[in-house]
Formats: sequence, structure tokens, C-alpha cells
Amino acid sequence: MYCGGVIHKGEKYQRSTNLYNGTVYDWVTHDKCEEIAELLDMYRRTWDDGLTADGFGEFVWDAICDFFPDSDEACDMSTEERVDWLLAHKDKL
Repeated sequence: MYCGGVIHKGEKYQRSTNLYNGTVYDWVTHDKCEEIAELLDMYRRTWDDGLTADGFGEFVWDAICDFFPDSDEACDMSTEERVDWLLAHKDKL
């Protein structure tokens, strides 16, 4: 749910069941998105309503711009592709 990408059959992912304002819902996300959220310290740097998909996308975009300012290829990527790109370069984060 962070990146909006599909979780494919057999792929590892995180799932939590939550209660918000009387509504129960499931939050499902790729392990790789969870890894990026932790790597970029998103949970500590988030807003009152927690880390949302929109906020996640902003953090991912900012990380690419901050750490890799000359990466024009990121402009045409989906959030999921940006996550993959960051993971491939995580030693530089």
C-alpha cells in the first residue's frame, strides 16, 4: 500500500490489521518498502496520522533528489521502481 505496486504470489510482505476511528482495516506492504521506510527513518519523521502512501512517495522522491540529484531517470519511474532503485543504491544513503 505504500508504493501502490502489486504484491505478487509468493512475494514476502508485511500485513497488519488496524483500528482507526472505529474502522478496522488491513495495511499490506512489500518487505522492500518496509526496508526503505526504516532505512530513511520515515516512521520517526512522519505526521500525526502516521506514514501514508502519499507521504511514503514523497520521502522516496526526496531521497532520490537529495542523495542522487543528477538522476534524471527517476523522473519517469513509479514509486515502486524508485524503491527498487534506492535499494540498489542503499550503500550510498
